[in-house]
Amino acid sequence: MKENPKIRQILADFSVLGMEKRFFFTFAPRIIKLFAMNTNITEKDGKYIVSLEGELDTAHALEVEQAMQPLHELSGKDITIDCAHLDYIASSGLRILLALLKSAKSKGNKVVLKNLNDEIKEVFKMTGFIDLFDIE
Repeated sequence: MKENPKIRQILADFSVLGMEKRFFFTFAPRIIKLFAMNTNITEKDGKYIVSLEGELDTAHALEVEQAMQPLHELSGKDITIDCAHLDYIASSGLRILLALLKSAKSKGNKVVLKNLNDEIKEVFKMTGFIDLFDIE
């Protein structure tokens, strides 16, 4: 897993202050937020927008897959996946997106990925997924 500079800074702050472990709870909410994965689905003008925020790794794959499950049943509704706040994607995350794409195409729907950062775009290039999805 890629080293997260935010976590490194929190741990550095913790040790520089010479705090005891019992005070660690004050930093716990910040650390938990760094590892959280949020999936928000909204409907606008007959299209669905999925906003992904955090790290779509193996630990969060089931949660995201379950959140996106209703999208597999849509017919005649295009889906946009906004990756502006997606920091990381693992193979399990790619699998979720591929399953959604296959399901959408079988119903005549379109899946568009937006706002991929350079690292995620590179993952899509290396895996060949860049050719499978419409990317804006």
